[in-house]
Amino acid sequence: MLKRLTFEQACEVFFDPFIRVLDASAEDEARDAVIGVTSNGKHLFVVHLQLEEDCFRIISARKVTKKG
Repeated sequence: MLKRLTFEQACEVFFDPFIRVLDASAEDEARDAVIGVTSNGKHLFVVHLQLEEDCFRIISARKVTKKG
């Protein structure tokens, strides 16, 4: 059974002090991706848009795997 990530879990990576930010822009949108760790140790990859200084829209979130 596939375990889904919650919105709250995806948001936790933004509080990781060692977060890594990557460019994930689409053709018509400036997107960023972040790799971070949640409070319970899950490594997540989260793609998001920054709408305002303190407002983000999460596009996708998944667990980081060893696959490329």
